[in-house]
Amino acid sequence: MSGVQSVQRAFSVLRSLSTGPAGVSEIAERTDLPKSTVARLLSTLVDLGAVEQSDSASTYGLGETLIELSAAATFSTFFN
Repeated sequence: MSGVQSVQRAFSVLRSLSTGPAGVSEIAERTDLPKSTVARLLSTLVDLGAVEQSDSASTYGLGETLIELSAAATFSTFFN
């Protein structure tokens, strides 16, 4: 697979969260990525609003930015 590895890995994390919230270890298992990589990606994705961290800070789920992007994509697809 060609492309930018960090982008591919970030999308892998996002896809893994589409099945439900999870902690770093579970996401690492779902994506077959090292926990340290998953933790760094999650930190960036949280900063961007693509992922939200639970109040207990132990689990992560999809964030508002993804909802906004998907709504925009759905809207533009519907009207084009």
